[in-house]
Parts: sequence; C-alpha cells; structure tokens
Amino acid sequence: MAQNPLAALLRTQNLRSWYLGVWSDRWSVALWDWTIRLRALPEALGVAWYVVLYGLVRMGVRNRLFPMALALLAGYVSAFLFFPQLHIAHFYYQVENTILLCATAAIVIEALPRRGRSVEGYLLLMAVVAGQLWTFYGGNYVKILRDDLHKHPYYQTGLVLRDATPPDSVIVTFGTDYGADLPYFGERRGISLANWFPVPACGGCSLMSGITGWVAERLVPSWTAQSMGIKPSVPALFQFAMN
Repeated sequence: MAQNPLAALLRTQNLRSWYLGVWSDRWSVALWDWTIRLRALPEALGVAWYVVLYGLVRMGVRNRLFPMALALLAGYVSAFLFFPQLHIAHFYYQVENTILLCATAAIVIEALPRRGRSVEGYLLLMAVVAGQLWTFYGGNYVKILRDDLHKHPYYQTGLVLRDATPPDSVIVTFGTDYGADLPYFGERRGISLANWFPVPACGGCSLMSGITGWVAERLVPSWTAQSMGIKPSVPALFQFAMN
C-alpha cells in the first residue's frame, strides 16, 4: 500500500463519509426531492410514477399482496438511505435497485384486477408504460443513443493518443475523474486520477513524485488536455513510458 500512493487514497477509512454520508444526508432535500422524486422515480417508472402510489392505496392493507409490495418498496428506498451520497452524485447506482420498484408496480397492477378493479389496473398499466416511453424518448438517453459519439472530444483525443504513443505505453489522465475513456479509445493501458485527488497541475509535488516513481521512475510530458480540446478541472495530461 505504501508503494502505491493512489491506492492509499482509496482505502475504506478514507472514503467512509463518501460511501455512507452523514445522517443529515438521509433527510436532505437533495436526496428526497432532487434525487428520488425528480430523477430516480421518473427514470424507473416514467413521468407518471405517482399512479403506482395511487394503486398501492387502492389495493388496501388487507390485500395479501400488500405486504409484499410494501417490502419491495422499502427495499428500494433503503438503498438510498444506506448510501445517500453515492445516489445523489451518480445516476447509475439506481439501476441495481430499480428492479425492486418495477416489481412493486407489477404487484400493484396485478392486485387491482384481482379485487375487481380491472379498469383501474389496466389504466394504471397504460399510464406507467406511456410514462416510461415519454421519459425515454423525451429525455437524455435517446439523445445519447442517436448522437454521433465519434465526434466526442474524448474519442477524438483517444485516436490522437493511439497514433502518437507506443503500444506499450501507459496513459495517465487528470481532470476526467475515474473515466477510462481516453485510454480505452486510445487502446492503451491507463491510470485515470479522480478529480478529488490532491494532485495540483504541477508535477513537482510530493504526491506526483510518488506516482512517477511508482509508475516508471520517469515522467515524459506529452500534451496538455486543453490543446486536445478538453478542459478538465486540472488541465494536465501526461504519458508515462514504462521501462
């Protein structure tokens, strides 16, 4: 661990507040309003997600499927309570517990016809499906799918790196957070430093000296990210040549 300054920054005791947050995060507006109400629920069930709550109420507490639906809903919410900061900061963490919410909606839709409320059940199903389609085709996901990502600066930069670096070189990037886009598109091994790592733009700091010694014992400046059309928070991109 002492020989790897990057791994030392990623030890669990250094990231406990990031993983678990603080108690106030669990009741914050950022979690319940922006993350859950405005982002996670519409992405999972569409803009008409609230009709599932209506169906849950219409099921009634005496319905034998009600405890199951409530347990699934509690499991969905618990993920946000256990790791509030991760869900606030990232979109993709919701994927793993969205299945619980979809299962809740399926149980609610199934329970209504069983209680003789077939019209309500089918209307609820139509509202959820229509809301999901509306959210998907009116949101950012379909735009990304339709966009020509070959024009993205990261892809273009990766091609430059591939053509200008030896195949056995290691690309170290700053300012792109954990993203491995540049090494991936450049078909090179890479080390991507997170934006929050205490690495200033200069290469003379103690951490940078430790990294250079750990990686290759020598630092070969290549291009700055700004010259390649990228403006990261720390505008530096270096190529480390392995011995």
